[in-house]
Amino acid sequence: MYNAQRLLLILCLLSVFTQKTRSFSQPPSSSGVVVQSGQMRFVVYGHRMLGIQTIFPSISQQKDNNPQKQPYLKEKDVRYWHEGGYLYIETDSLQVRYLEGSRPDPSQMTDSLLRITFFLGSRQVVWYPGKPDALNLRGALPTLQGLSGDDLAEKLPSGLLSRAGWSLVDHSSGGQIDWFLLAYGHDYKSALSDWHRLFPSSAGMSLPSRQVLGYWLRHDSLLTVGQRDTLLMELHESDIPFSILATDSLLFAHEADTLRLLTSAVLDSIPFVSFSGDVWTRWSTLAWLVHYNAISANSGFSTQVHAIGGSLQIDKDDSELQVRWMQASVFMPIFLSILTPSPDIKRLPRLFAESSSDVADAFLQAIRLRYDLIPYLQRSWKDAVMKGINICRPLYYEWPEQNDAYRYEDEFLCGDSLLVCPVLAPAGADGRTLRAIWLPPGRWWDVCRKCYRQGPRIFSDSYLLGEIPYFRRED
Repeated sequence: MYNAQRLLLILCLLSVFTQKTRSFSQPPSSSGVVVQSGQMRFVVYGHRMLGIQTIFPSISQQKDNNPQKQPYLKEKDVRYWHEGGYLYIETDSLQVRYLEGSRPDPSQMTDSLLRITFFLGSRQVVWYPGKPDALNLRGALPTLQGLSGDDLAEKLPSGLLSRAGWSLVDHSSGGQIDWFLLAYGHDYKSALSDWHRLFPSSAGMSLPSRQVLGYWLRHDSLLTVGQRDTLLMELHESDIPFSILATDSLLFAHEADTLRLLTSAVLDSIPFVSFSGDVWTRWSTLAWLVHYNAISANSGFSTQVHAIGGSLQIDKDDSELQVRWMQASVFMPIFLSILTPSPDIKRLPRLFAESSSDVADAFLQAIRLRYDLIPYLQRSWKDAVMKGINICRPLYYEWPEQNDAYRYEDEFLCGDSLLVCPVLAPAGADGRTLRAIWLPPGRWWDVCRKCYRQGPRIFSDSYLLGEIPYFRRED
C-alpha cells in the first residue's frame, strides 16, 4: 500500500513540478462536417475553424463528397458546390475556394490553389498557404529553464491568436498536410473555447480544493522527520500560513500546526499544471513573467507554475524584489515558493525572519490576501475549465479593439473581474515606486486606494512596499 501511494505521489509531483509539453491528438472528423475532393479533405469544425488535410489514396477513393451531419454543426450550416474547376465551401463566417486536383504548397505563397476569405469587422481578409502571420500574439514555451527576462521575447512560439484575425496550427508530418485554420477575427475567447472543445486538456478534471489554491512550499531536498518538524516550527514562529509542503516525492497538508501526508483524494483535485523551470532572480525576469503568465493562455488551456522569487541567483539577496514577486504571484493559479537549502539564497522562512518589519508585514499581507481570494479563484477555475480560458489572461481578450490592451503588457486579468497591475521595479529614495496604469473601459474599484475610477484612462500612482495596485470590475 505504501509503495502504491508513494508511486501515486511521485507521478503527481512529476505532473506538477516538472516540464510537461502538451501534445494534441487528431480530433475525429466526426467532430465536424467533412467535404472531400480527391486527396484533399476539409473538415469544418465550426463556422470559423477549418481542418485542411491530405489523405491517403485508399481513403480518397471512397465516396465521401457529401457533408456529414455532425454534433457541432447542422448540415444546413455548411454549403458547398463545384464551379469552374473549383470546390467552394461556405459557412456563415468564411468561404473556401480550392482548385480541384491541386495540392496547396506554402512555398508558393499564392491564393490560386487555395483561398479562404472572412471578415475582420468590415474588412475582408484573405488567407492562403504560406501567408506570414506577423501579428501573432505568441504563446507558451514548454519550459523557461535558465532564462531571464532579457532573453525571452524572441523565443516565444506562435499561439492560437493573432491580431491579423487568423492563425494556423500546423501538425503536418511525413509529407501529409494537416492544418487547422482559426479565422475568428478578434473574438479571441471564442477561438480558445472552440479549440478547447476539440482538445479538452481538462477533461475529467475536478476543481482544485482550497488546499491546492493556498500557499505551497517546496523543499529542494528530502527532509528527515526531525528536519520537517524544525521547518514547521520556524514557519509557525514566523506566523507564515501555508497549505501544502512538498519534499522530494511527498506532499503534506498543513492542518492545525501539523503535517499530514496527502491522500489521492486531495491529489485528484490538482489541475493540469507544469513547472515552468528554474529562472533567474532578477527584476527583468519578474517583469517578463507577468506578461508571459498572461499570454500562456494563447496556447490553450493549461497552467504553468512559476516559483516565487526565482531559483537561480548570483546577485545579492533583494527582499524588495521577493516581496513584489510574491504580490504578483498572489493572483496566479498556483502560489508556490521554493525553500532552498543554499546558505547564499535566502527564502522563507529565513528571509522573513531576517527582514525588516515592513518587509515582513508585506510578505504576510500578500499571503493573507491569497487566502482571502480563494473563493473567487475557485469560481474562476470552474469557469476556466468549462470555457478553456486560463484564469490569468491578457487584457485584449476583453478589449480587442483597444490598442492599449496590447501595449500594457505588464497588466493582466485574473478571472473576469480583477485587473492586476503589479509593481515591477524597485522603489526610489522615498520608498515608493511610480507605476503607470491603463484602466480599461468601465467602472473599477481601486482596491488599494479605496475609490472608484472610470476607464478607459491612463494614470500614474506611487506605491509603497506593502501596496498592491489591483482593481475590481464593477460593470
